[in-house]
Amino acid sequence: MNVRMWGRLSLLLGTFSLVLIAWLFLLNGSPLAKADGPNTLFVAPNGSGNACTQAHPCALHTALTQAQDGDLIYLAGGTYTGTEDPVISTTLSITLYGGWDGTPTHPVVRNPEAYPTTLDGESQRRVMYLQGPSTVVLDGFTIANGRVFSTSYPWQGAGLYARDVHLTLRNMTFSHNILDTFDKKGPWWGYGGGAYVEGGTLVIDHVTFSRNKAWSQIASLGGGLAVMHSTSLQVADSVFRENDAWHGGGLYVEGDTNTPIWVTMTNTLFTDNGWGKTEGRGYAGYAGGAHLVNAEVFLEDVRFQHNYAAMDRGALALSHVQGRIERVTLLNNMSRRVSGLYLFENSVITFTNAVVANNRTTGSVGYRSAINVWNSRATFFHTTIASNDTPAGLLLRYASVSLINTIIVSHTVGISVSARSSATLDHTLWGAGDWANGSDWDGDGTVTTQYDVYGDPAFVNPAAGDYHIQAHSAARDTGVDAGIPVDIDGEPRPFGPAPDIGADEWKPWNSAYMPYVPIERP
Repeated sequence: MNVRMWGRLSLLLGTFSLVLIAWLFLLNGSPLAKADGPNTLFVAPNGSGNACTQAHPCALHTALTQAQDGDLIYLAGGTYTGTEDPVISTTLSITLYGGWDGTPTHPVVRNPEAYPTTLDGESQRRVMYLQGPSTVVLDGFTIANGRVFSTSYPWQGAGLYARDVHLTLRNMTFSHNILDTFDKKGPWWGYGGGAYVEGGTLVIDHVTFSRNKAWSQIASLGGGLAVMHSTSLQVADSVFRENDAWHGGGLYVEGDTNTPIWVTMTNTLFTDNGWGKTEGRGYAGYAGGAHLVNAEVFLEDVRFQHNYAAMDRGALALSHVQGRIERVTLLNNMSRRVSGLYLFENSVITFTNAVVANNRTTGSVGYRSAINVWNSRATFFHTTIASNDTPAGLLLRYASVSLINTIIVSHTVGISVSARSSATLDHTLWGAGDWANGSDWDGDGTVTTQYDVYGDPAFVNPAAGDYHIQAHSAARDTGVDAGIPVDIDGEPRPFGPAPDIGADEWKPWNSAYMPYVPIERP
């Protein structure tokens, strides 16, 4: 065979190989890979030996000893414990999958609901410690009963501690993890009862933080989760329930002063945080639901319901924050001073389609309101502020606020504007009869209004927290086009000749509305 013919044959073989690889790629939708090759390890609570195969699973510690960067570890359903503190620790870039059914032959089947998997600190030790730089995925299991005491270090993350890790949490539950260092004398701070993440990035998808606590003598931050000095945080379809910490009962986030953390949060529920429902000492003093500091934010479809802050800053506190918040609900929250939303310290925020209702202030002195804007600027489009048991629905201190298409009803004072503050209101429904404010506004600041409406907002069922409007509402078709194409439910606006005032755009099916609640998954 001459050189020219050999070259042609090599070219044909090479072309055929490329076509075959491309065809297989298209057929399978992903590059070819072994399902359980040498980079896939299998473990079980009663695992033994060193094989770590599907047929012969090993112990979790054995698999972590054998693992290398990029490996996958499947955890069979059951409970994993250990005598070491933490239960497991790694510096590797790995993926841990819970909910494996334990079948010794192909295919590999995962179902975290049918085969629940738990890493358990037994109320004696931290559960998981991750040290980067690394990339880690945790998917489909529970981290529970972690403990950090004053004799433990670091004083962060009883359930999970992660530093300089690009971390993804998916289909996870963090439950009954307690950080309590209150008897530690000195300027010590405790962070993250359920989980603490510092540096790197964090993605949270379908995760529940339930009954976690951080409690320390100086200050505790983030009962469910604390995120510090990371570059980004993404939260989707998740729940923060019954967590406690002095700052941020459910969540505390703080970026660097010169490098804000990027926070994106969608379809997430904060409920019953800050009430001291966790074991032992601890409750929320400031910001019962979430406290975000030094951040660029985008929040959408987030609900804060029945959270408690013993002192101040309501259910949601934003400090040195810029960004957008859309379709947010703050309902039935309680605090000594600000009961719903606290925007302070040079924050610049745009709110669209917000409901702030039935929040309660328990104190008798100080600056008390459902919404407090202090030394900040805010613009509110299509907001419903109603029936808050506070001296003022909205309070401005050294602040500048614009409100377009706003319902402000049933308060002692609708909006209180202190000296060196200004409020500009365009198309406002102030209410009438049982829904009238004692006074619509007061204070030594500047209030400018344009097109005021007085009448019954005709909410569907405010006693049940449903602040959609009925067909005869005075808010219907009386707003101005502010360029907002949807309402709080994501449905088209306007539905009629003009937009409706407030967060809801009336439609015939409003009376059948049911609030969205994220699905909790193990």
